[in-house]
Amino acid sequence: MEETGTVEKILPNGEVIIAVARSSACGNCSMSGMCFSDESKTIKFQAKADFPVKEGQSVRLSIDSSNFLKYSIITYLMPVVLLIAGAVIGTMFNAKQTTENPIFAIIGGIIGLLIGLFLVRNFSKRLDNKNKTIIKILDDRK
Repeated sequence: MEETGTVEKILPNGEVIIAVARSSACGNCSMSGMCFSDESKTIKFQAKADFPVKEGQSVRLSIDSSNFLKYSIITYLMPVVLLIAGAVIGTMFNAKQTTENPIFAIIGGIIGLLIGLFLVRNFSKRLDNKNKTIIKILDDRK
């Protein structure tokens, strides 16, 4: 997937902040409300520039679809799966009790969800620390 953006700021570490306008692909995405939650028509990305760029320069961005899909699944599905797993464990714990009480399933689900959110947060930090990005700036100078 390719998009066009404008270099807004050059950071000291060689990375740049790029503003990308909402495209027709964003309009078809069910998650576009999260990316553009502030009602702006642009979203900002931080990416590594492997060649010299200037502020205000228009650049093409390439987004690796396979990694994008993998990271999206981890981000959105892991907390839900752990929520369900926690609720099931809570229900199994409740089955050993003499009275039926859904509080164990509720508490188990909440704990599972919190663990899932914690894991997603750590996964995101690891990706940032390893400088593994799914956004590449394409060189049009050729």
